[in-house]
Amino acid sequence: MSIAESTTRFSSTGNGVTTNFTFSCPYVDPDDIRVVLVVIATGVEEPQTRGVHYDVVGSGLANGVYASASVNFNTAPPS
Repeated sequence: MSIAESTTRFSSTGNGVTTNFTFSCPYVDPDDIRVVLVVIATGVEEPQTRGVHYDVVGSGLANGVYASASVNFNTAPPS
């Protein structure tokens, strides 16, 4: 089974407390997920690194494809 390449964006707003953000979108490898923090006031993008800033936990594995994931930050993104 193959998945067509596509770009899907999910956006959540940090509150300085929440560290886990979930989304539903099929993916094969955690490296397929790109996490970027955006400073709302300035629009400055801060790319995050898996294993340093966050980890990904997939769920709903079927035929080698995850149906959803949780991005778990080591430190809660600020408000």
